[in-house]
Amino acid sequence: MKLVIYLLVLGLFCTIFNQSNYVTYEWIGKNSKKTKAFSGIMGVQSIELPVKREFLENHWMYGEGIITTLSYSDSSSITLHLGFSVKLPFIEEPAIIDSVESEDYVERSGIIRGKNWKERNYKKIPLNILYQNVGDTEKEIFEFSLKKLRINAL
Repeated sequence: MKLVIYLLVLGLFCTIFNQSNYVTYEWIGKNSKKTKAFSGIMGVQSIELPVKREFLENHWMYGEGIITTLSYSDSSSITLHLGFSVKLPFIEEPAIIDSVESEDYVERSGIIRGKNWKERNYKKIPLNILYQNVGDTEKEIFEFSLKKLRINAL
């Protein structure tokens, strides 16, 4: 019985983390000359992270930054922000359940209306990443994206 449960859990884990479920999303580097020039000022050539397939992209450039949101049909999303003049943290108390600080970034996480969120604010470059509206079964997929994020500096 324990072996059957173990194999079922292992099968679910392998399905969730199957590489075919992901696509490497390259942010900034593949975009227009304007975004490349802006990111050069920030010291970033490109940012790559594995994300779930089948997302809708929404880009917004403003005078001091670039914001991109990848939205999914289940209302979950990942938001990438490079720049200044934004209020941080994106999500405030009382929604913050956990906060961890490392040499490179500050990470905050919590639950709003039964859905998980996590925000990472980098210290050395003006980069912020937020995932939100993520159910418990999808949380590990979004954590995997954050863990494998790669920043290509100039």
